[in-house]
Amino acid sequence: LAEQLASLLPEPLKMSLFLSTGSEANEVALSIAKKFTGGFDIACFHTTYHGRTAGVRSLNRAIDHIGYGPMLPGSHTLWGPYAYRCAMCGKLPSGCSGECLDMSFEMFDKAVVGPPAALVMEPIFNAAGVIECPPGFLKRVQEKCRERGMLFVLDEEATALGRVGSMFAFEPEGVRPDIITLGKTLGGGIPISALTTSREIWERVRARGFFHSSTHAYDPLPVLAASTSLRILEEERLPEQVAEKGRYLKEGLRGLADEHELIGEVRGRGFLIGVELVRDRHTREPATAECEFVVRECVRRGLIVAHSGMVGLRNTVKLAPPFVATREEIDRALEIFSASLKVAAQRRRS
Repeated sequence: LAEQLASLLPEPLKMSLFLSTGSEANEVALSIAKKFTGGFDIACFHTTYHGRTAGVRSLNRAIDHIGYGPMLPGSHTLWGPYAYRCAMCGKLPSGCSGECLDMSFEMFDKAVVGPPAALVMEPIFNAAGVIECPPGFLKRVQEKCRERGMLFVLDEEATALGRVGSMFAFEPEGVRPDIITLGKTLGGGIPISALTTSREIWERVRARGFFHSSTHAYDPLPVLAASTSLRILEEERLPEQVAEKGRYLKEGLRGLADEHELIGEVRGRGFLIGVELVRDRHTREPATAECEFVVRECVRRGLIVAHSGMVGLRNTVKLAPPFVATREEIDRALEIFSASLKVAAQRRRS
């Protein structure tokens, strides 16, 4: 399984550790980053989500923290590239200008108390409402990390292995993370996750006494499930199929935007699509209640979707079809979604 992952990932990402859940993989990424750098400050974006265990919960900004006590010391928030709702970039014709990133790192530099350990991010912010990074953003983040000697960690648990139409979401951007974490699709329904890094990083943290174990991650069943999933993804060229069918789905959703005023923005890649609903396209007032209704109505009619979005918003409908969904099934999904939007609009008017 480690050899399979190494064959799919670019240099120098060749050394893998297998775990049971995505949260666990991200926890270990934090531990490795701290061991490698000798620092403990971790940066994340305000649009991010990395799991619900104690350490990575402190890096979640797409969900609230009320009632869970203080966050992990050394956790720092950067402004994420949410151009549709950015006070600065949302009003620009070209979208994100990157100035928020520069200012965020300036504040981060003033807040850290030693060598920073890592920046952890998703290449597409899934739980926050399927928010895409603008072209070149990941490369700029990587450069910022290199300048500071901190590790660049990509959480690809919701985006890798074909979900967005490529094997990994970072590939089109031409970046090389220091650590990548994988989950979900990896096991094909069986719990297993992975952390992959370079030999240089692995050998240094091992020499410094790094240790982690996971009781069931190396059991035959999850390992065989993951190995089989990777083989099927390659043999059946599923990422390429998802890319083609994902464009068809996105075009269909953008067509629905011409018919339904509730649709503010359609975004995402492959089979990870977010449709942000608004009460007014000019003010972009979030249609939170309408989104909740649309999700329930879609499920009632036979289409499984979810609602997502930032804390206090939750106004984005997320569509993440199975990789084997056909065009006929996509057409049926679009019909159900359109009908649900229509009912939601009628309820609002009445």
